[in-house]
Amino acid sequence: CSDTSFEIYKDEIKRLAWENSKLREELRQTSHVKDKNSKEGKHKERIISQKNEQIRKISQELEKTSSELKKVKAGNHKTDDQQKKGKKNRRSSNKKVREKILEIPVLPEISKDDPLIEEARDIFFYDIPKYWSEEDVRTNLMKIGE
Repeated sequence: CSDTSFEIYKDEIKRLAWENSKLREELRQTSHVKDKNSKEGKHKERIISQKNEQIRKISQELEKTSSELKKVKAGNHKTDDQQKKGKKNRRSSNKKVREKILEIPVLPEISKDDPLIEEARDIFFYDIPKYWSEEDVRTNLMKIGE
């Protein structure tokens, strides 16, 4: 009986030792992965801080260059009073002369007996701003049709 209990005890010790070694191996792997991840994180943080430093230096150089450019431009131009006077003269001379529309074309009406009345769809629109692109005109006409 004591031999049997000793064997059971011995087997249980072996099983616990095996579990212990597996758990230690798992712990080693986990700590290795954790260390690796923390090193990668620190490396990425260093890279980000270096990039931020580069961006800061470039933005400072840009500000310096733009301020120098403004100074050079200000030195090359006339004084503020002369600029304002010149702009006023240019504005008045650049006004467009609007031509009056002498005649508005009107299309003849199609009689109800005409077979084309089912297909005819001529519509004219006036006062469409000149700066609108064709796409803008289509978009706004679609809005009207909704």
